[in-house]
Amino acid sequence: MPLTHAEIEVIRSNAFAEDVPITDTMRSWPREKLEAFFEGGGKTQAAEASPPPADLPAAPPPTTALPPEAPKRSMFRVAHAFVNVRDAPSLKGKVLTKKAEGQVVEVEARGGPDLAWLRLKQRFEGDHAGWLLVNGAMAGVPKKELLVHASGPLPPEDTDDARSIGASSSSQSSAQRPAQTPTPAGLVLFAAPMAYEVVHPFVRVRRAPSATAAELCMMKRRGTVVSVSARDGDWVQLESEPRLLQPTGSDGAAEEGAGGWMLTNGMTMTPPLGELMKPHVVPVAEGTRWVMTRSGTCTGYSSPAGSAFGEPATKLSHCTEGDAVDVLAECGLWAQVAGPSSTRHTRSSRSRST
Repeated sequence: MPLTHAEIEVIRSNAFAEDVPITDTMRSWPREKLEAFFEGGGKTQAAEASPPPADLPAAPPPTTALPPEAPKRSMFRVAHAFVNVRDAPSLKGKVLTKKAEGQVVEVEARGGPDLAWLRLKQRFEGDHAGWLLVNGAMAGVPKKELLVHASGPLPPEDTDDARSIGASSSSQSSAQRPAQTPTPAGLVLFAAPMAYEVVHPFVRVRRAPSATAAELCMMKRRGTVVSVSARDGDWVQLESEPRLLQPTGSDGAAEEGAGGWMLTNGMTMTPPLGELMKPHVVPVAEGTRWVMTRSGTCTGYSSPAGSAFGEPATKLSHCTEGDAVDVLAECGLWAQVAGPSSTRHTRSSRSRST
């Protein structure tokens, strides 16, 4: 019984030969011949019927090439309420969008100061690359770990971005440094020292803000509280201490200068180490009041040393010279004071009042 045109179309479709035309004569062909015809890409009937010459070997069976293995993707999960996506690995970069807690994103590189930023695979309007901050300490966020590694390999380093951002930070802060003192790129001085506590089993003290820099003195153990006066990315610089003086020559002379450097977050290490240090905030006795002795109105921030982390400053109208304020906690030379609707950290400049 002749095949219908629709039945022939089904046979052609199953052979993935839609480019081979169907003719009326094909309706009289047996199904096996049609299947062989379409699977052969539309060979003529004569060619199909002609056997191969006896002196030629039979054609090898067709082989199916395996698809190339897909590269493993580097995936991170947002661990904070939200994280801004910026057009550069810097807190001064323009905000392109936000990623909410729980979202999993694919990243392609690490960059920025201390490689603390991740560049998304996703592109935004105008083919802009988007960057996410991994460590919230740079932005004054109490919960430092903003993104966690979910799966796949760690992304490669984008050293070009790291150098450009570091150079930019260095030029911006050079005006506030002593000209005779060499300083690392990205150094930001605190308005007043703050305290950090070691929460990892131990953290090394190094001569420079780099994991490859030489050790300066004995490592700090978990629970140790140190006073720091500057930061460079995830690194903080200790205040000078006599025990940090090191012999420099045969005469035993000591080299004096700024204190050593400690890493606060090991997320960019291999393997990632997580949080190493955190601000040491100590509550004071309930009912403690201090009298402001600083002339004029004080400036407050949402966390200790907030100006060094890019936080906006707020003038505290209730913290002027002579005012008595309620104090909630201390962090180094920073105090957390109660306000009309919120609490603020202000640099200590006061006398105690009971």
